[in-house]
Amino acid sequence: MSAPTNLFDKIKTSLFKSYSNDAGKMLLHTGALAWATSAVAQIVGIINNDKISKEQKKFLVPQEMADAFVNILSFYIVTDSIQNFTKKLASSGKIITPAIKKFCFDHGIKFERIKGEDTPNIGSAILNKVKEYKSLKTLNINEKDKTLSLELPEEKLNLIDGEIDKLNDFYDKKYSPFESGLKIVGNIAGAVISSNIITPIIRNKFAANKQKQDIAQEKLENAALAPYTPVVPAQNRVGIDDYKSKIVNTSSGSMRI
Repeated sequence: MSAPTNLFDKIKTSLFKSYSNDAGKMLLHTGALAWATSAVAQIVGIINNDKISKEQKKFLVPQEMADAFVNILSFYIVTDSIQNFTKKLASSGKIITPAIKKFCFDHGIKFERIKGEDTPNIGSAILNKVKEYKSLKTLNINEKDKTLSLELPEEKLNLIDGEIDKLNDFYDKKYSPFESGLKIVGNIAGAVISSNIITPIIRNKFAANKQKQDIAQEKLENAALAPYTPVVPAQNRVGIDDYKSKIVNTSSGSMRI
């Protein structure tokens, strides 16, 4: 009993780490999973439906599979693209709250793009600040190589710990939820655009092409199954040669009969 329990705990822990701070990612994956589950149920329903003939199933099953592929691919690509776009709006400071702006200003974190410089990334900048402070502490407690040791007073170390706590707390409670919230907005927008605009257009175009192919195939099959009617030559038809053979020349006068 312990092995399954441990496995289940590991799965829960992994899912929590993956999705706890990224609700947009969770919605994207669960949405794609819902599309896939719905498609499988539809296909299984067609296969097990006794009222549908085998010939119809040969057409309907591939059609449903193609339809599901278009739905899932369109949903995932469009939604993921819009999510990333809205996330970038947050990280670059193009959409920012007054609280985030003030925190970035107070802690020297770039939140506005300066011409000629790279686009800022607020989230990465906060985490990099944490790494910088931690590196100062690591050097200070390095006892193996005194040349790398920074003899910082305890008061300074406490200040560093305080800055690390502030940065981590702000990132977890303020910035990350704000960024995740914009990703959720992108997720909803992407799902609406994909499901109601892009997917129907692609699906209708696919269905139209498929219909043309089926009509052409049906014409070929009907032509192949049509009974052969031989062409019988007209035996009693009088041709020009037959007419000429009936002409008789006479020696009296120039009249021809």
